Amino acid sequence: MENHVIGKFGIRHVWMHADDFTCSPEYVKKLCKAIINRKIKIKWWTNTRVDKLDKEMFQLMKEAGCFMLSIGGESGNAQILKMIKKGTKPEHIKDTVKLLRKVGINSLVYFLMGLPGETRETIQETVDFAKQINPDYVEFYPATPYPGTEFFDIVRAKNLVVDVNWDNYMTGGSHFVIKTPGVRKEELDKIIRKAYREFYLRPAYAWILFKRALRPAEFLRLMSFGFGYFRRFLSPTN
Repeated sequence: MENHVIGKFGIRHVWMHADDFTCSPEYVKKLCKAIINRKIKIKWWTNTRVDKLDKEMFQLMKEAGCFMLSIGGESGNAQILKMIKKGTKPEHIKDTVKLLRKVGINSLVYFLMGLPGETRETIQETVDFAKQINPDYVEFYPATPYPGTEFFDIVRAKNLVVDVNWDNYMTGGSHFVIKTPGVRKEELDKIIRKAYREFYLRPAYAWILFKRALRPAEFLRLMSFGFGYFRRFLSPTN
């Protein structure tokens, strides 16, 4: 099957989409060993939780062609993480990014803004935390509780849901579907755009990107990510 897809259609990059691809480290190790043993030449990326630190698994993923892992960091504030019952701490995010860097896998960390209990100060704490741990990429999104999750139950119990149009609950969307008592919606939108600029327009980060761009494969990835970010968040007109 995989040889047919790769050979006939020339597939070279794959996104292995799952809520938590690494929920079973042993399965992931077996899968990666199969890819390696069959000499399947693909580059792929997927996601992981920050409490799934397994160096052997990450090393096998790297050898099997994994070039990036996305991570749901959510917040850089320990109390906010506790309030939304994430089950992780900021140091878990930091340790995961550090280990991925050591193994040679790029990290993309997602942070949510406007979580219950957020203030301008806790949001800025998250932005500062993102710059401190310095993952390869970050994305900042308005907090979106999906129906059926504990997070949705939390915000509904607090009467924070203001939009029940499910079209606005798309993954990776930019709609504000809950209210944040500490920050107005219009202000939160500006804060998110500013957060992107704070992270990506740092001189130190620009130097890192320049060095990466010298590698042809990495250059193409940077172009793909970069144009979208600039158009949405980094343009001076935003």
